[in-house]
Amino acid sequence: SPRAALQGVTRDTKKLTKALIGEGGDAERADAIALTEAGRKAYNAKNYTKAEKYFREAISEDSGYAWAHTYLGHTAYQQGKAEEAKMHWNRAVDTDFNSDAAAKARKKLQHLRRSKNRTVDELKDRLRNSL
Repeated sequence: SPRAALQGVTRDTKKLTKALIGEGGDAERADAIALTEAGRKAYNAKNYTKAEKYFREAISEDSGYAWAHTYLGHTAYQQGKAEEAKMHWNRAVDTDFNSDAAAKARKKLQHLRRSKNRTVDELKDRLRNSL
């Protein structure tokens, strides 16, 4: 849900802040981290177009930065681009499987699968009832 995604983004603030000031972040990744933080702020303000721009720039700086992929997935989902969201969440998992970013991405992917299965089940029930 949008509320859950927003809460997840908010919880990540401390992790991103630590990375920005060097407590656990790589110096080579600093630009991607800064762009992701700017994107996260735009996302929280519900400016998804601006957030998307920042997350794409972060990925251009460091294509292996899982947080940028995770947040771009959230942003794409908010914009009604579920297939693109899935692609970025999968990329987050593939790039840094054991990270918190990948865990959040896996959770979103599971949610999509459950929603899809529910929809398919509902359609099957409707078909059975109409026959």
